[in-house]
Amino acid sequence: FDPAKTRYKVFRRLGSYNAEAKELASDLTDTSFSDPCTDLETETNVYYMVSAYNEFGNGGSVSDYYGALVGPAKKLPFYESFDGGSAWYKQPLNLWQTGTTSSNGYCSMQYLATGYVTVGDQSYYPSGVKSEGGVYEGFCGAGYSAYSSPDVQDYIVSGKLDKSEFDYPVISFYYMPVETDCTLRVDALNVSNPDDAIVVYDVDLKDGAVPNAEPQWKKVNAPMEGLGIEDQFKIRFIAGMAPSRGVIAPVYFDEIRIENYPGVAEESIAATEDDQNMVTVGWNAPESDKTGAYFNVYVDGEKAGEVAYFVDEPAIPMADGETPVDPVQDKSFTFSFQGTAGMNHIIGIQPVYMDPDNVMVDVPSRISEIKYECGKNQSGISCVLTDRTSTEYFNLQGLRVEAPAKGDIVVKRSLQPDGKVKMEKVVVD
Repeated sequence: FDPAKTRYKVFRRLGSYNAEAKELASDLTDTSFSDPCTDLETETNVYYMVSAYNEFGNGGSVSDYYGALVGPAKKLPFYESFDGGSAWYKQPLNLWQTGTTSSNGYCSMQYLATGYVTVGDQSYYPSGVKSEGGVYEGFCGAGYSAYSSPDVQDYIVSGKLDKSEFDYPVISFYYMPVETDCTLRVDALNVSNPDDAIVVYDVDLKDGAVPNAEPQWKKVNAPMEGLGIEDQFKIRFIAGMAPSRGVIAPVYFDEIRIENYPGVAEESIAATEDDQNMVTVGWNAPESDKTGAYFNVYVDGEKAGEVAYFVDEPAIPMADGETPVDPVQDKSFTFSFQGTAGMNHIIGIQPVYMDPDNVMVDVPSRISEIKYECGKNQSGISCVLTDRTSTEYFNLQGLRVEAPAKGDIVVKRSLQPDGKVKMEKVVVD
């Protein structure tokens, strides 16, 4: 036996320490190896194994059972159904990590094909959102877990996500409230400062769970724009204690999506008026829109009407006997209203989308506006739009607030020196 003739092989497993091993290198004489991980498309747990061999054959090996979390952030859109794995032992489709604030380190979060809950004197076996015909679709959630401290939280955190190519991200998910006094909160954690949690949605289970009734899945669409979420972030789902009982009771969630729902580009909005001051405003649908639904049109802060539309494949199914609506090709739209000569009208266009489950997605802060000075244009001549003010405020319903009061929660829209618009939710001080 000649130790100088010993060679080494390095293997890597992705996702799990018992996943299939891929050989990265062989015929190594050094006892170190660098893996650039440039082939990874998203953040992943990686596990390594090293084996020794010589002219007499293979020798022993050593494996890493703890792994390392490496790889780039996953670019949006994001989708998680928890439908991986077998019929009974479900696994998520993406990277998630569980955690708890409990001192004993036990987290009740789990991936399920079916659950068991007792409501009143009845027992139920809830399953995933799309469970039909005996097919057990996966979901995730916290089971019963008792602790001595009333502020314990169990949670699940996604891998790194990248929203740099999304202008108006919206997160949607289903949740199933089982107990009326438990909590479910959704946070965003900026990668640059993960200790600073940004609340995206705080589910009030008191309004969702019905005492002594079978629990039902409920849909949420929550905008992520204007909250201070940076391009790289993580999503965290937190199940909290029922303060009156000192336990975490079952709360489940499923079908998590983050999609882009862009607003109307303000440069596409134009207006004309006739000699009776009838103003017609026109605009184009966002180029990236793939769903369609309708536009809300606001004039001077009040809703003036709606304009419906579809894209290449209408998202709204037609009932029997109805004539399908022709798809819109040019995505150009108009709306008319009676203007007042000498008045600066503020015209707002807000797209309202149809999500993959045919649920409307309405983001208040995504209203694109122009100011139009009525009565200064010849008949049929396009108006010259006046400049926007540098800072504007809107309430959470998307309507302009001229003088917000101290303590009001509003959306602040600021025009930056580079011409970009910054949106943020603020408390007026």
